[in-house]
Amino acid sequence: MAWWTVSTTEKKSCYENEIWTKDDKIITVINGFRWGSFSVETSDDNPPQDLDPDNPDGVDMYSFSSDNVDNVELNEMSDGWYGDVEYSDNITDEEREEIQAGIDEEGAYEYLDANGWYNSENEAWLNGPLEITLEVEH
Repeated sequence: MAWWTVSTTEKKSCYENEIWTKDDKIITVINGFRWGSFSVETSDDNPPQDLDPDNPDGVDMYSFSSDNVDNVELNEMSDGWYGDVEYSDNITDEEREEIQAGIDEEGAYEYLDANGWYNSENEAWLNGPLEITLEVEH
């Protein structure tokens, strides 16, 4: 078994999506970071299978799995540089304005949680080339 560090190699190549739902409506809060890294535990001494260092399509590390991967843990997402909110088509312009004002005033988590939205899913995307290095071998 071994632990590997999976890191971005280029700036502005990591982002987290917080997906919030209420009834049949969806809000995605996007937070962009300059850098990100994860620790990945493998069941053998080999790097994580199915994790391409070239990473042409990006990888959601929160849902990443393969035959030899036992565990994936966030190390850090650092130096935030970008934030955005996306709304499903069934949220009216008036609702969007009200929600955005609440998010701007209170913060996304605080406003959405207090107003009946449920954080149904999170994604952590690493885009572009990855550095995969051995951290600890057992």
